[in-house]
Amino acid sequence: MEHAITGAVATVRWSYYDAATIEGFTITRVPGDAAAWAVVGRVVQQNAYNLAQRPLRFVVPIVWQGRPLDWDWPVRTCAIESGVLRGVLGTPLQGVNHGGVLVRSA
Repeated sequence: MEHAITGAVATVRWSYYDAATIEGFTITRVPGDAAAWAVVGRVVQQNAYNLAQRPLRFVVPIVWQGRPLDWDWPVRTCAIESGVLRGVLGTPLQGVNHGGVLVRSA
């Protein structure tokens, strides 16, 4: 059985600039690579210049214990075709004492 992470909103970022806004996404494990995750999502806004820069991050906003946080994944590869983002993410970035969740300022 394949497990998936689904969400309503995410952002692809280069530094603190938005490169793409995603509405509706699914993240699944890449078979045979324990450190890779596949992502598919619908793109509603994109900036071609920012998408061409590196490194990119796939950022999912969440609320944990009443605090706004980001679940932050490095983007290994990504492509947008017909309004759909398909890519491979690395292991979620580690925040201080928060596992793969990074605290963001509100």
